[in-house]
Amino acid sequence: MQAAEAYLDGITLDERRRLGVVYTPEHIAQFVLDLAEGTGCAIDDAPLLDPACGAGVFLCEIVRRAARRIGDGSGPLSGARRRELLRVASRHLYGIDTDEQACGLAIRMLRATVQELAPGPLPDDFMTVNIVRGDFLVGDELRRLPPTRSGGFRFIVGNPPYVATTRLDDRHKAQLRVLFSTAVGRVDLYTLFIERALQVIAPGGTVAFITPDKFLASRTSHRLRTFISAHGTLRTVARFRSHKVFPGAAVVPCVTVIDRGTGTSPIEMLTCTTNGERVEVIERAVLPRAGISTGDWQFKRPELLRIVERLVASFPSLDARARRISAGPATGRDEVYVRPRAELEEVEPELVHAALRGRDIGTFSITDPNLGILLPYELRDGVPELVRLSRYPGAQRYLERHRGILRLRHCVRVWEKAWFDLHDQPATDLAGTIKIVVPDVAESCRFAVDRGRYFPLHSAYYIVPQDPADADLLAAVMNATVAEFVLRLLAPVAKDGFSRFRRQFLAGVPIANAPPRQRRDILAAVERGRLDDANVMVTRLYGLTAVELAQIDGFLSSLQARPDA
Repeated sequence: MQAAEAYLDGITLDERRRLGVVYTPEHIAQFVLDLAEGTGCAIDDAPLLDPACGAGVFLCEIVRRAARRIGDGSGPLSGARRRELLRVASRHLYGIDTDEQACGLAIRMLRATVQELAPGPLPDDFMTVNIVRGDFLVGDELRRLPPTRSGGFRFIVGNPPYVATTRLDDRHKAQLRVLFSTAVGRVDLYTLFIERALQVIAPGGTVAFITPDKFLASRTSHRLRTFISAHGTLRTVARFRSHKVFPGAAVVPCVTVIDRGTGTSPIEMLTCTTNGERVEVIERAVLPRAGISTGDWQFKRPELLRIVERLVASFPSLDARARRISAGPATGRDEVYVRPRAELEEVEPELVHAALRGRDIGTFSITDPNLGILLPYELRDGVPELVRLSRYPGAQRYLERHRGILRLRHCVRVWEKAWFDLHDQPATDLAGTIKIVVPDVAESCRFAVDRGRYFPLHSAYYIVPQDPADADLLAAVMNATVAEFVLRLLAPVAKDGFSRFRRQFLAGVPIANAPPRQRRDILAAVERGRLDDANVMVTRLYGLTAVELAQIDGFLSSLQARPDA
């Protein structure tokens, strides 16, 4: 696929992000097609569409499979076998892409693949009507393809674009929200490709896409998961343990296979890794279909989910013990608002607070990064209100130097906020509040208590306890085995196999109550640095059986080796 790589080399990184262009390695395409085919009809002998075909990687692989099926393995195809390969390609393989250059490349790659496998002259228009420029989501090009008019596509496969709607213009975004029932909240184009594919696939057909795995758990995608359950049968979900799957793309992907129709068989759950040349399935499991009967999916081993369900039913949640659980506010331009403290000396000191990033948070510890954040707010009854900038000449001079780029932020252009306001306004005196902080992405639980010194940035989450006196004990509980197990099991995987510590997962962590004596012993152990002893004492509070402890330890041990390193 050197031609495809050369094509991508000619597109800037910003343009790739705008278009959602990600080159699909051949071994990944092969894996997706293997899962799509399953035990049904041959994937190379039925109408198939790649709705974002790019350079034609998936379609070329289908040609190779057809050649292996048609031939006897003795060499290039000729005669009747060659004619059969040309028939399969011209009558069964179709692609759509919004990029005219990609369509041309896909045609050339398909013709070259056929020529390699079955040498000989090709008609001038061979495959030129099969690959069309158009928009799978909103265009009418699909209607002109022969399978659409004669029974529909048996397979729709591929790697749809990953483009958040925040990157789309308002007119296009409004059009998508009208056309797609799942286009709610902050959606991504790949989720709409799933809905569209299920709309147009033939009855009994199969949709197989490789996409980011965010839609499997995010609240925004609840409607999409419900749509899938209502319009198809989820057959397979193959999840990767790392983002190192696509060159240049920092997303953790999954392969989802959906059959159009009803089914009762268990869902196949695969955990995968790749060395850049092949995909290895490192774990197989099945999930009873009842486990995803609603829009809330958990593709985890049933015995582990049962432990979580028992704990959640037996103990109050962190949400019940907290006044607030949230990500640190975003500024929209950290390079302006967050600087080494010495660089903010001209700003009035009452507007500058010590800043804290996720990377500065350890288990029970905080490393001062010597950063300050300019917060253009005054407190009114404990609630931050935007300042009159003219009252703070130092801050005004500093911010005026950056006015041009601050005005370009989404919160100013679209939300019409003041040009110097933060993207997210703090809800309280966050810097002066006793709170528990944790990185938003981490490979293990790293909760620490901040006694009212730092303002957490957007790369950290913070928990304000109902009773500030509970902060140390809550941190001890959240750093212990049970919280680690629940969070690492349920939270989505980020880069390098790390977990995302989002509010929806933090809030549900079960919190065991500690009687006064155990509370004193746990806090004393933490204070003396005997963290293993503190962990043992906290874990005992949950009354886990020996079998449950072994299952939890086995799961956590499986996460120790960093995947795809």
